[in-house]
Amino acid sequence: MEAAKGINIGANVVKFTFAIVGVILAALIMFKWDAKLENESDILPFLDGSYWMSLVGLVICTVVAVLFGLFQFITKIGKNKGGLIGLIAFVVILAVSFGVMAKTDILDYRNIRGGKFLDADLQYNGLTDFWLTFSEGGIYAVYILVAIAVLVAVVAEVSKIVK
Repeated sequence: MEAAKGINIGANVVKFTFAIVGVILAALIMFKWDAKLENESDILPFLDGSYWMSLVGLVICTVVAVLFGLFQFITKIGKNKGGLIGLIAFVVILAVSFGVMAKTDILDYRNIRGGKFLDADLQYNGLTDFWLTFSEGGIYAVYILVAIAVLVAVVAEVSKIVK
């Protein structure tokens, strides 16, 4: 009980510290703001501080949320068998979509189009083999998940009609 109370106090201290620093940075930004372009450099240090404070807060909240979820999942593993099966199925779907289905065939289509784009153009636009495979694998994963959702909806409706 005492540990939970200490964690709550620590969380409140962090929360109020971020709130106070946020209010101070917001006030500094508001009162230092000037519409003239040459004075833009006056505001940049405050914006940089706000950005980093937001980023640190985001990372802290993300880590706490993930750790809390993992802790709850592991401590109550008996009740979470369905969730574990769903997680394993999701990982299998991702493995199939990224490992088996995703290809970098777009790089071979340049000959069909008469050489309209070159590897240099693809590299310039950031379209490397990795990103092409990554995006295509993500698209296939969405297709598989939508197909499963439609299949589940159809099976549920048919089972209602049959009963």
